[in-house]
Amino acid sequence: MSSDVLSADSAFPPAELPARPARARLWFPTFMVLLYWAAFLTVKYVDVPVFARFITRAGGGLLLMLTFIIWWLAFYKPLGFLQRLLCVGIVIAATVVSRLLAHRDFNVIALMILGVPVVVTAWTALLHLAGSASRETRLLGVIAVIVLAWAPFQLFRMYGLFGDTEVELDWRWNPSPEERFLSKHAQTGAPQITQPVVSDVIEQPGDWPAFRGPNRDSIVRGTHISTDWSTPPKALWRQFAGPAWSSMIVIGERLYTQEQRGETEVVVCLDASTGHELWVHSDKIRHQDGESGAGPRGTPAFAPAARGSGRIVALGGAGTLNCLDAATGAVIWSKDLKTDAGGGKPAWGFSSSPLISGKLAIVFAGAEGDDQKNLLAYNLESGKLEWAVPDGQMAYTSPQPAVLQGVPQVLSWTSLGLKSIDPESGKTLWEFPKENKNMWRAIQPHPIDGKGVLICAESDFMRVDVTRTDSAWTATERWRTDKFKASFNDYAIHDGCIYGFDGGIFACIDLANGARKWKGGHYEHGQMLLLADQALILVLTEHGEVVLLAATPEKHTELGMFEAIDGKTWNHPVLVRGRLFVRNAAEIACYPLPERK
Repeated sequence: MSSDVLSADSAFPPAELPARPARARLWFPTFMVLLYWAAFLTVKYVDVPVFARFITRAGGGLLLMLTFIIWWLAFYKPLGFLQRLLCVGIVIAATVVSRLLAHRDFNVIALMILGVPVVVTAWTALLHLAGSASRETRLLGVIAVIVLAWAPFQLFRMYGLFGDTEVELDWRWNPSPEERFLSKHAQTGAPQITQPVVSDVIEQPGDWPAFRGPNRDSIVRGTHISTDWSTPPKALWRQFAGPAWSSMIVIGERLYTQEQRGETEVVVCLDASTGHELWVHSDKIRHQDGESGAGPRGTPAFAPAARGSGRIVALGGAGTLNCLDAATGAVIWSKDLKTDAGGGKPAWGFSSSPLISGKLAIVFAGAEGDDQKNLLAYNLESGKLEWAVPDGQMAYTSPQPAVLQGVPQVLSWTSLGLKSIDPESGKTLWEFPKENKNMWRAIQPHPIDGKGVLICAESDFMRVDVTRTDSAWTATERWRTDKFKASFNDYAIHDGCIYGFDGGIFACIDLANGARKWKGGHYEHGQMLLLADQALILVLTEHGEVVLLAATPEKHTELGMFEAIDGKTWNHPVLVRGRLFVRNAAEIACYPLPERK
């Protein structure tokens, strides 16, 4: 054959095939997605501090998105750089549009916790499924996944986070508990008063005049209840309430608390035996944050008067401190803590429950600012600022009274550590530095037998011994444990043991050394009371059940349980003369507990 004769292949070269996009290596985004969901499951089902769980959920989603976008722009070669950049622009635009179209209560933190991981996971899954698809198909698929992944969040409204950082959601079109309360309140008006308003309100033995009780320690004395709950207690009254995380105080037959009612923050006085409204003081103020919802955080305090009716001192979520006549609600004086403390509003609102000490009302501001005077004492008669002490920020605790080494003092537990103050002068007596400006502190210090203090520092629970030689004070750590992560949940001491919450599970540890005695009972992030005379514990769970436990170091023993109110419940319960008062951001109720026979 002649060399000039062309082969068939040479004569008829194959037609040029369209270029296929290169296959991408997806191991890095896949690894990041799996790592995120592994961390998500770990913090969900393993005991970790609340703040660490919050940072993992919120910060983890943001980190996942940032690392994915860097990988996408730098290494995903099947699409051109401009196409990749277009997809990033679509993500940003979809995020902004989603936030604008979402319900006003659905904040950025919730979108980071819920939306971002879903978007990145769906995006990565699509890349695996793309196979040999064309560039156009890949681009349209990515855009569709981004839009569809964000779309469902327009259907919901948000009420904040639970204690385990799960987002509390409901359908967008359902009225909120606050809207239902306002609608009912507008229809009926204030309930009819069944008894005349007394001229004077005077504290009596057995009253509950302050946050966590007469001694601010969550211990009930002089009350004996039946432990047979085979027939659950029945509500004496139960009604809607405006949102707030305030607890209640009870003076005689009057109950005082705080609520949010639309754009108005109120201090309200109820008839403790009927729930009927006796008076309301209102301020045109609304505090609301995405994590905790709307309403005041602090609990009012009762201040006896030298003559006549006592007074109610209450701090609102935006920093308004009111001193009111306990009988009528008339304003005696009012202050703005933002002005007096020289700072702004804390991220989750002013949360201090005022402490009445002699002729002073002492509050912690917790505001951020250059001129920080965060621990403040006001004259009860005039409202004059008697002293102001520089203290830490990023804390949501309240001043705690104590008598240590025979000396009355006020304990302040903030981001700087533990500080002891002379209540009359504001002079610092001693300090136990435990600085951590990046984490919140929300649980009360607890004095021990006049010789020490218990404090909760995020993942550490510590006992500090306090000694005094002449005028010199020394505070020394005795022990610490990570087996009692109280976070923002209450605890109490009984017969050498500490009872309270380790994360979402109830626990008992030894007061002497911090060793765990037992752990049991999944009550989420609720609150508790100790009935010291009977060695009983009343737990109000995060979902509104009341549980009766035995305060014994041997084992977790549940004696009874009943469903008291519906919805997320962080408010401290109150037990006065056999009547249990419970509330949350939607309801308030009174349950008489049968007496022990």
